[in-house]
Amino acid sequence: MSSQNFDLVVFGASGETGTHVLNQAVDRGLTVLGLDHTVPDRAEDDGAVHRQVDVLEDDLTEHLKGHPRVVSALGLGFSPAAMTDPPPLYSKGTANIVAAMTETGASRLCVISAAFVEKDERLPAWFRASVIPALSAILEEMREMEDQLENSRLDWTAVRPGWLLEKPRSGSYEVQDRRLPADVFRTRNADLAHFLLDAVVTDDWVRAKPSLGRTENAFDESPAALSREVAAMVGIEL
Repeated sequence: MSSQNFDLVVFGASGETGTHVLNQAVDRGLTVLGLDHTVPDRAEDDGAVHRQVDVLEDDLTEHLKGHPRVVSALGLGFSPAAMTDPPPLYSKGTANIVAAMTETGASRLCVISAAFVEKDERLPAWFRASVIPALSAILEEMREMEDQLENSRLDWTAVRPGWLLEKPRSGSYEVQDRRLPADVFRTRNADLAHFLLDAVVTDDWVRAKPSLGRTENAFDESPAALSREVAAMVGIEL
């Protein structure tokens, strides 16, 4: 194993948001280690170092030597099984990251949570009635993750995006403590990555739960768009 030290370690680096985090970090001139359950095919071409890691089972301390800053972009694939009985990526996975950081002396951690872990009557009624109940088990995992962070000594930030949208970085998102800004429902993955990077390299939003997003066009905020995206996640063509 290489003894190279890194500016940033990204867990879940090949996921939709993790890929944006990794690429934007490299563009900023940071040395980046991407950790994934499976190393992506493109790993040789993106300017980062990649290693295969099982965050639930492996010893993570060897990857955190040198006290790097850490972004956890861990996330679950959308499926009926994940919704009813999600693997403990957020709870146990984050607990393992916190333990490894504590052991190695690393202290700055940013994780992805969700704006929907707290009740918000301003969200669209159709979304509150249909999607949030379906995500209850995953949201409970996120609540447990946030509780673990609050009980740790790390300089953590739990970022709470809205429903994620795969579009280019806007550069015009809004940020508010704990809840989404008024009339905001969606968050672009690339905007989320940008905020995560800004937060992890600074002391902004330490031990806080910022929420971010922006108002998108009417179709992207419609039930039809959400249905199409969820169908694509589970491999159904509408």
